[in-house]
Amino acid sequence: MPLDPDIRDYAGASFPPGRPILAGAIDLMRRINDEFVYDAKATTVSTPRRCPSRWRRGVCQTSPMS
Repeated sequence: MPLDPDIRDYAGASFPPGRPILAGAIDLMRRINDEFVYDAKATTVSTPRRCPSRWRRGVCQTSPMS
């Protein structure tokens, strides 16, 4: 399944050319922690993946099929 362009672009900003993969992963985790709000009522298992990335809120519970 191809990545949503918004998700790809968001994550891609943490992995510029030449950055070690671990440094990119740490940067991505830091950005998610800083920029997203944990909100158990914002998403459900049927929420499409692209929605929490646009809303910047929710929880990690999307199904593999969304």
